[in-house]
Amino acid sequence: MILSDNAESFGFRPEHAKYLLDRSIPLALAHSIGARSMTRQEVALILNRQADSLPSGGLSLEYPQSPGFWRVRMDNAERGKFLTRQGLPVLPYVPPPSISPSAAWMDPAVEVTLVEGPWKAIALCAAGFLTIGLAGCNAGGHDAEKKKRNRPTGDVCRVS
Repeated sequence: MILSDNAESFGFRPEHAKYLLDRSIPLALAHSIGARSMTRQEVALILNRQADSLPSGGLSLEYPQSPGFWRVRMDNAERGKFLTRQGLPVLPYVPPPSISPSAAWMDPAVEVTLVEGPWKAIALCAAGFLTIGLAGCNAGGHDAEKKKRNRPTGDVCRVS
C-alpha cells in the first residue's frame, strides 16, 4: 500500500497519514515542522501525564512559537479529541517561518486568515495562505465546574 510506505518513510502511522492527506497536508511538510505519530507512552512523556490515564497515542505537534507546548490529536477521543499539558493556557498556533514566511507577516497588503485548529492552519499555509490556527470553542472547557462558573449569560449565549 503506497500510503503506508510513504507514511512510514516520514514516521507516520497509516491512520495519521490519512488524516493529514485528507486535509491536503503533504507528509513531507508535516514531518518538516515536527508533526509525528506517538505512542501512549510518548504522549504521556511530552504532556507530563501518566500513560495509564491516557486513552491512546496520537498525532502530535509542538507549537513553534512556544517550545515545549505540545498538542496531541488523540487516536481514541473518549476524553477529548485534543490534549495538551494540564494547567497551560489555550494558545493559538502560529505556523513556523518555513511554511509561513516572516516577511509576509510584515506586509500590510497580505491578509491573515484565522481558522480553527493547527491542522487547518497548516493546510492553508501549504496552499499559500498566511494563517493562524485558533483553538476550538470547547478547548480548555473540560473542567465541568469551571465551565459552569464561566458560562456566558444573556445575549452572549444567544449569539454563541
